Amino acid sequence: MIDFAVGDRVAYIGAGPGAYADIRNVKAEKLVHIPPTLGDDAVAANLFKGLTAQYLVKKTFPVRAGHLILVHAAAGGVGSILASWASKIGATVLGTAGSEAKCAVARAKGCAVAVNYRQAGWQDSLLSFTGGEKVHVAYDSVGLQTFLSSLDLTAPFGTVVVFGMASGPAPAIEPELLNRKGCLFLTRPSVFPHNSTAQLLRQNAAELFRAMETGMFDTEGFERVELASIRDVHQAVEARARTGAVVLLP
Repeated sequence: MIDFAVGDRVAYIGAGPGAYADIRNVKAEKLVHIPPTLGDDAVAANLFKGLTAQYLVKKTFPVRAGHLILVHAAAGGVGSILASWASKIGATVLGTAGSEAKCAVARAKGCAVAVNYRQAGWQDSLLSFTGGEKVHVAYDSVGLQTFLSSLDLTAPFGTVVVFGMASGPAPAIEPELLNRKGCLFLTRPSVFPHNSTAQLLRQNAAELFRAMETGMFDTEGFERVELASIRDVHQAVEARARTGAVVLLP
């Protein structure tokens, strides 16, 4: 069990309803200490999505220098962290996003190339960039609009990781399709099983905090918003009109 004292700076994910409360009770096993090197707001903005990127890049498919990877929604919260982290490791990151403006953000976050997946022929643009080489892993949080293309763009014996469905659930497929696409591996992970115990959460958070401390991704790309404006924030998120995190101030 983690020991805490009054006045300790702590953070948590997944403690149930009540995230917008000024004061709440959270079980100790769901808490992690915030390192003195990191600010409260930076941790609040990055802990949940950072832990998602951490298991994707370190566990689901351990990215190494020289890997060619595809990150959908590379301008989004998780996607931008993932693209930056993987590129700092030494991978070449191909990105997609839903607009030209978001593609520019994706390139700034570490993508060697980024294309608009809403435009016809975006798959060919990526293959043109790589000279026809397909990726070792495709990270897909978009789902419906991109999943089948993720299968097409992944090299034989590569991995397709579905971890979200921003455009709707990925279409159902027969397992035999994975054979025809080159004996692909398909997985659908989630942040909560990866942090289901206090020990796992503590270990993963420590790795994430080291990445934040060493500049593996931008930890300051967030906006501070008063809690009274939460309706506007939710509407912007639902419209997929935001690219950065929001830290709510009571």
